[in-house]
Amino acid sequence: MRQCSVLVKSSEHHGQRGRMSITDNTTQNKFSVTMEDLRFEDAGWYSCGIDQSGLISVSAVELQISADPVSLPELRFLSSPSNASCFGSSVSISCECVQGSLPIHYTWYERTPSQDSKISNTSKLDLHCQSFTQQHHQYYCTASNTQGTKPSEMVNVSVTHRPGENCSYVAQVSTSGADDCYKISTVSSTTTNSNITSQLGIRYDYLNVSV
Repeated sequence: MRQCSVLVKSSEHHGQRGRMSITDNTTQNKFSVTMEDLRFEDAGWYSCGIDQSGLISVSAVELQISADPVSLPELRFLSSPSNASCFGSSVSISCECVQGSLPIHYTWYERTPSQDSKISNTSKLDLHCQSFTQQHHQYYCTASNTQGTKPSEMVNVSVTHRPGENCSYVAQVSTSGADDCYKISTVSSTTTNSNITSQLGIRYDYLNVSV
């Protein structure tokens, strides 16, 4: 006869043991079992039993676990165009999948003529003038889990103006149907009243004071 070990009981430890918990609804004559942090090794057959005056009613339940592949990573500007920091020295772009079994790992690359170079193992890319050594740069991210890897759209950066330590550049994400574009400018260490127009056709005025 096959022996089973008791994983959790509603009458012990407040119905909690490890990653499993059980709640007993006596009003509706039903109980619920919850298993957290599912792992592939948790797959298999389980027995759920009700002990009523020594008479145990048992039902068998099969737990099947499958992993979903990642969806195409979506890129999004984290800075708001109405925020003055968006027109400072840096802009951040996030890379995120809306589907896919965890854990999901993100990596940012810069595309070059010779080979693609890894620049970050996070889901966020920070763009700033100090990192630009050429007039044009291309970046993309990848998302991966146990089911595979998928790349994002390309982030195209064009440096339009570089007087000394300052620069202006356009970062554009090419997607089907829409482009998210920002024109970013840094200013010298003086008090400057500047006007900046985004490529979305909105004009912004701000006062940048550097000390």
